[in-house]
Amino acid sequence: MKLSLKEFVEAITDIDKNIGFSKFVKYIFIFCLVLAIFNYKTIIKDTIEIYSEISDKIHSEKMELRDQLLAELKPLLTEFRSNSRADRILYFEYHNSKENLVSIPFKYAELLQQDNGFAVPSIDPEQYKSINTGLITSIYEDIKFGEIVYCDDPRDSVFMEKYPGIYELVNSRDGSKRQIFISIPGINQPIGLIILEWINESNIELNIEEIKKTATYNYIPRINALILSKSPDRNKWL
Repeated sequence: MKLSLKEFVEAITDIDKNIGFSKFVKYIFIFCLVLAIFNYKTIIKDTIEIYSEISDKIHSEKMELRDQLLAELKPLLTEFRSNSRADRILYFEYHNSKENLVSIPFKYAELLQQDNGFAVPSIDPEQYKSINTGLITSIYEDIKFGEIVYCDDPRDSVFMEKYPGIYELVNSRDGSKRQIFISIPGINQPIGLIILEWINESNIELNIEEIKKTATYNYIPRINALILSKSPDRNKWL
C-alpha cells in the first residue's frame, strides 16, 4: 500500500497527539534494541561479513595500485639508468613491520625493482630483502634531505670511515665498483632509495655533477610524483 505525503503527515500528527512524538521515538528505540538482543548473533555475523568484504575490497584496490606503480615505474627507471650511463639501477622502498619492546618501529629498505644494462647480470632480490636501515644510518642521514652521495670506491678509507658498512652492504653483495645514492623524498619522510651502479672498473668518464643535476630536476620529481599518485591517500597529497 502506497502512503501519500498527506497521510504520512496525518499519521505523525495523530501519534504526537496520542502519545507524544518523543515517546514514540523512545518506543521505536526500545523495539529496535529488543530486536537486536534477540538477533545479536545474526547482527554480529552480518557485521563481520560486511567488514571482511570492505577489507578485501580495500586490499584489492591497493594491490591494483601497486601493480600500476611497478608497471609505470619500470620504463622510467630504465630511462634514468640509460641517461646516466649506469650499468644498473636499484629501486628500494622503506617499510616497517616490527617494533621494539618500547613500541618504536624498525625501518627496513627492500629492493622492489632493478634495471640492468646490456650483459649486466641481475641481482637476486633476496640479497636486498628487509635491510635494516640501521645498517645505513650514516648515508641515510646525508641523503634524506636531498644530498646525493657518489662513491668512486667503497673501499676508500675516507669513504669507509664516513659511511661504515656500505661496502659490505652494497659492493660485496652485487659486485658494483661505483655507486650514486639518491633519496626519494615523499612528503613528510623519504619513501625510498635509488642506487645507480657501475660494474666495470674501466675508467669510463662520468659527469657526476650532470648526473646529480639530472636526477634532482628530472627523474626524482617524476618518480616521487608517480609513487604519490598511486597512494591510497593520494587525494591527501595531490
